[in-house]
This record gives sequence, C-alpha cells and structure tokens, in this order.
Amino acid sequence: MIIKPKQKNKGFTLIEMLLSIALFSIVLTISLGAIFTIIDSNRKTQTLTLAMNNLNFAMESMTLDLKTAVPSTLSDSGNKLSLTNQDGQQVVYQINSTTIEKSVEGGNTGTFSPIISDDVIIETFYFGVVDSDKDDNPSTNGNKQPRTFIFIKGYAEITERIRSEFEVQTTVSPRQLDI
Repeated sequence: MIIKPKQKNKGFTLIEMLLSIALFSIVLTISLGAIFTIIDSNRKTQTLTLAMNNLNFAMESMTLDLKTAVPSTLSDSGNKLSLTNQDGQQVVYQINSTTIEKSVEGGNTGTFSPIISDDVIIETFYFGVVDSDKDDNPSTNGNKQPRTFIFIKGYAEITERIRSEFEVQTTVSPRQLDI
C-alpha cells in the first residue's frame, strides 16, 4: 500500500473571509465619506461662483450707469433708484421681491427686467443718494458732489445644506462734476 502525503486544503477560512470583508467595508465607508465631502465642497464652490458672477454683473451695470449719470438727476425714492445716463435715457433700478430689476427709458411705466439669476436670492437691497442738493452757502464751497451708496445682502442655494451667503457694498459718484 502506498501512503500518499497529506494534502493541504487551499483557500480561506470563514474567519479570514469575514475579517477581510469587515476591513474592506471600513475602508469603503471612509472613502465614500471623503468623496461626498468633496462633492459637497464642489457644489458650494459652484453656488459661490454663481452668486459672485451675478453680483459682479449687477454691480458693474449699476456703477457704470451711476458713474456716467448726469449728477443732478440722481434720486432714490422708496425702493427705486433713478438717474439719467450719458445718452439721455432714464434708467431705474429696483428690488422686486428677491431680485434686482432694471428699466431703461420707461421709469414707472417701463418694462423691468431682472439683472441677476433666479438662483441668487436678494434679502436686502439698499441704496441711497447723499449730498445731491445744491448748497447755496458759498462758505461751504457752494456745491456737493452726489454719492450713491449701494448695499446688497443675499444668498445662492442649491440645497438647504449647500448655501453661500454674501454681503456687498460700494459707494459710487458720477464722473461729471456738478458745479
């Protein structure tokens, strides 16, 4: 009789399999958490970029019109800022619910168009014209150059967790001297 050497069974034991699955699950859970954090950060960056691009366009539009305005035509009334631009057109900016709108040539009867995206929500839009009155007292230099103060507060939001808030303010005066 020939005795064969004892063969070893090749493979993994049940304990080795359970241990490897547990380690794989832990590594996968940690990796997915990091991936979801990166995705959320990317979305937050996109909302912030959206908000900044919209605000940049709105502020550039308003400051350009204000810098080239006829100084004596600057006025703020209620929730509207009106002026006459260098082309002689009447321009009106206003807040309507959660957006900033602009009208050219029409004033109160004109058609207002939004100048920011619907994805950007404006909570506070304040503007005010200061020093727009002529001062008749020659001892105080006779004239004051008007300045317009603009303050915008709001947010851009994709989901309740991903929200970018902002506050922007500037002061603008016309380039033409009103003397």
